[in-house]
Order: sequence, then C-alpha cells, then structure tokens
Amino acid sequence: MTASPRVEILLLNWNGWRDTVACLESVFALDYPEFGVTVCDNASTDDSVDHIEAWARGEVHVEPDFALPLRQWSDDRVGPLRYRTLDRAAAESGEDVGDAELVIIRTGGNLGFSGGNNVGLRHILARGGARYIWLLNNDTVVAPDSLSHLVQRAERDKSVGGVGATVLEYSEPDVVQYLGGASFAPWRGRIALLGKGQPASAPRPEPARLDYISGGCLLIRADAFERVGLLDERFATTALGLARSYERLCLLRQLRRACGDPAEVGRI
Repeated sequence: MTASPRVEILLLNWNGWRDTVACLESVFALDYPEFGVTVCDNASTDDSVDHIEAWARGEVHVEPDFALPLRQWSDDRVGPLRYRTLDRAAAESGEDVGDAELVIIRTGGNLGFSGGNNVGLRHILARGGARYIWLLNNDTVVAPDSLSHLVQRAERDKSVGGVGATVLEYSEPDVVQYLGGASFAPWRGRIALLGKGQPASAPRPEPARLDYISGGCLLIRADAFERVGLLDERFATTALGLARSYERLCLLRQLRRACGDPAEVGRI
C-alpha cells in the first residue's frame, strides 16, 4: 500500500482566533492520514495566540453557531493537541518541533497576507518532509474528505503545480463562491470568479485552466516554491483586497513557467 504524501496546512491569523479555532476543528477532523498544521499570527491585539494555545490544551471552547450548516464540519471534540509556539527567527530557521501536531508562529508584526504566510512557508520548507503545502484561509471550514480529493487530483498529474477547490458560501452552502479560482482580463485589470453564485448542485465544469487560483484554498507542491520563490510581498499594501488577487495571479503564472502545465481545479 502506497503511503500518503505529507501535507503541511498553513493558516494565517490576525485578530480572528474564533474563526481560526473553528477552522482548526474542521482541519483536525480530516480523513487524510498524513498532515501537520501551522498557524502564523500577525501580531494580533486580541490575545489570539493565548486563546489558540488554550484551545489546543482543551481549556477553551468556542460555542458553535448551529444556524450555519457548515459548522457541522468543525468538531469541537478535537484536542488536547501537542503544540509548539515559535517566534519568527526560530520558525524560519526550521527549529525542530518534535511530534507537535500544531505549530503556532508569532511573526512579530502585521506582515500582511504574503509576508505572514511567507514566515510559515520558510518554516515548513526549512523543516522539509512535505510534498504539498495547503494554503487555507482561517475563516473557512473544510469537508472531512476535502484534502484527500485535492491530493488525489494533484497526484494524477505530476506536472500540475497547484490545485484549487470548490468553495461554497459559509452561510449559504447551496451557493458557490467560486470554482477553484478565476479568469483574468489584463486589458481591464480585473478577475472574474468562476461559477460565482451558481447553485452548488449545478453541473461542474471539467478541471480547467485557470488564470488565478484562490489562495484561500490552494494545494501547491512544496518543491514548486523552491523553483518560483515565495509569495510576492510587494502587493502587501494594495487597497481593497486587490493585493491577494494580484499576488496569487503572479504566483500562478510563475508556476506555469516552472511546471510546464497550468494549475487546475479539483472538484470537491
């Protein structure tokens, strides 16, 4: 029986520990057998790290909102967990975390989306051992079989550098937020989310070329980062959320050049 490739899951937190805990409760309920989790905290002012540590010890319970259907994917019975908390210097040097199931990194400042995630990426790459890294927004919850589907799709074609997923609206899970990512119109400088607003039950397109895969749910080969570099921090201060869009667009174009084939959307 072939062993499952190691996946490191990376979340970024800033003043949102309740969302992060709900996300972690779904992550630790995944049916995938071989993964670790890293949470980078961008100098939160709401004591997020203390709260996440207390949750990992089983001392904090976040009351679920059962009016939201997808909350069922967050298992509040998770824990206690083995965890380590590192500062930025220790993390980026690849300090050994032993058998920790959860690594929490204090980045030391509000470094933005790219900068905060890059601290976690440097830590994961310095430690080694991961075939894939899963960038995941902390305000998401994931289906138990989601990571298994993403890895299966990536493993079918080793030339694919990254895989996106179907993302549903949290408060309206019968509505699609996007199917993997978006198309990009360079003459307008705008993106168009694929499948936005369509019913979740509608037929899905076959895996397709994408100009943009959302970093809110992006499985990427670890060695791809070694070939194309980390997230571009020049976009960290762009207004109105455009930073994330253009940074991810640049990353995807770099992946195409490095891997030869486009990243594709995996259906979940």
